[in-house]
Amino acid sequence: MEDHDFSRQRRQIQPTKKKNSGVKLKIGHVVRFPDYKTTGISTTYEKDLILVEIKKLVLDKKQINMQHQFYIAFPDPTEHQNHLKRRASLLLGIDDRLKEYIRKMVWEENITRVQQMRVLLEVYMKTTLFQGQDIPAIINKRFWPSNVDIQNHIALAVKKQRNKEIDQIDIKLSCLPTTTIIQPLRLTLYLVVYQQLS
Repeated sequence: MEDHDFSRQRRQIQPTKKKNSGVKLKIGHVVRFPDYKTTGISTTYEKDLILVEIKKLVLDKKQINMQHQFYIAFPDPTEHQNHLKRRASLLLGIDDRLKEYIRKMVWEENITRVQQMRVLLEVYMKTTLFQGQDIPAIINKRFWPSNVDIQNHIALAVKKQRNKEIDQIDIKLSCLPTTTIIQPLRLTLYLVVYQQLS
């Protein structure tokens, strides 16, 4: 493992989230004790005696024959309001082809503004990915990423580009003969590359 090993976290909107909907799902849980049935019409006193006996057995952790029954009352579908609709695609990440296109636009065209990238992604989908077909609905976050997702992928591409250029400088410098004069030069080159990327 690396020293700073961590998992990436991402806020994901669940498809079952509701926004101030007045409907409720009612669930009832009934536990029956078939070995302790009352016979015929029983008084409250008889029921209380049976209940006390059952409670003692439960507290002593003894084996009791129980039957669990759940009753569920579903609301009428017409009662639902304000639910997120057709949002299951929110859980998907950005399509790999769009990620690669973002990287390409950052590296080759130096595009780092989110709104500009959003327009380019839409044009790319219409002209390349879905040429002559219907493009996915705008609620499909796999093909219509949020501004935060686009910004994160732009930042990742910039970071990879910076690391790539620094690695290239390391390779060029490693080919040169090592002298005491080269070391300050190497530090200067890193600073120049860093200033150009900023």
